[in-house]
Amino acid sequence: MLTLNKYIYKIELYVLKVIPMLLALCSFLNTILFYFGINLTILTYFGGVSFLTIGFLYISSYAFQFCSYHRMFLHYILIVNIISYIDMKFNIPISDFNLLILYSTIAFISMIIILIKFKNEKHNSKMDKQDTKGNCR
Repeated sequence: MLTLNKYIYKIELYVLKVIPMLLALCSFLNTILFYFGINLTILTYFGGVSFLTIGFLYISSYAFQFCSYHRMFLHYILIVNIISYIDMKFNIPISDFNLLILYSTIAFISMIIILIKFKNEKHNSKMDKQDTKGNCR
């Protein structure tokens, strides 16, 4: 039977793994819906991320030795936040449609890289069970 501390630790690890995925999904949905004139404030409340939060999630992913594909969701969120900030501050001179295409392209490339990393890291961890660095948490 798990002690309370081990149980909380396992919940913490699971939540830290899932949060970047949910944040990336909320960010992408918010971008798509906003282009079509739908502003769901709830997505901003649940999926809006500050640079401090992203920093904390990056540090946590290294502290708990997460696989690189878990960090790819954080990379996506960081890139989208940087582009959004630049657009808000300096007004990127492209149409809304082209900005949507840019965000969609970033999401598509991120998903391809995530799938490749996931496949490779799962394959490598099966091939090398003795190496603790090869195992993903």
